[in-house]
Amino acid sequence: MISRVAEALALSDLLVPAFMPLSHQPRPWQGAAPRQRRGRGTEFWQFRPYTAGDDAARIAWRASARYRQPLTKEHEDAVPSSLTLWVDRRPTMGFTTTARTKQHQADVMALAWGWAMARQGDWLISLQGGPHQRYHDILAMEQDLDKQVLFSQGPLPPADKVLLCSDFLYPQETLAALLSTIAGDDVHLCVLYDSAEASFPYQGPIRFRDLAGGGDCLVEDAQALRTSYQARYAEHTRALEALALPRGWLVTRYSTEGPLTEMLG
Repeated sequence: MISRVAEALALSDLLVPAFMPLSHQPRPWQGAAPRQRRGRGTEFWQFRPYTAGDDAARIAWRASARYRQPLTKEHEDAVPSSLTLWVDRRPTMGFTTTARTKQHQADVMALAWGWAMARQGDWLISLQGGPHQRYHDILAMEQDLDKQVLFSQGPLPPADKVLLCSDFLYPQETLAALLSTIAGDDVHLCVLYDSAEASFPYQGPIRFRDLAGGGDCLVEDAQALRTSYQARYAEHTRALEALALPRGWLVTRYSTEGPLTEMLG
């Protein structure tokens, strides 16, 4: 069995520079975003006159001697950056004609993103709608990521960055309603697909199994449906992009053909 964690660890080294604009990349020493106000961060902001009750450890002795009055160091407030990850766990994600399912690829992508951010520093991460928290163990992330959470169970926690991993094969009306619940400007839709879903390479009579439990479907001449199927699939892809791109969201597509490290390397 292909290890999700092993692939995610390898992918995490490639993921941040490959997908995040340089202006958005967290600094290697800190995932927190400094705010121009007094706080408990580590970045120096300004001196101010010492007042009774100030922590003596914050007295700037050299500056006090230079200006001949006791001065205290103030620092910028630092607010942790946040990442929300959601992975679709419907039965349709188990479809594959290769060695990897859409579910496997989605899990690897989400784990790699989460672990890459966790390694950056002070990032708070929400998995499958759970509360934002710090993760120090990728196995703990994997465990939380395996929870089944549907879009319909409520909106996901807003965050500085949002990653959704799914095949997004919902009816267009449902898809529009679901995406309308996502809050954020920096949103990445990671679309997982099997190549057969896009090309429909089948010929002759074939029985298709409904992974959602709606019953099998027997098609007498699959090749006769190929053109119309491909047109509908392309239309669905355009509809998804029409919902995402005007909002400034990123849409990327990944197949089940091979490990994601090969696609990004």
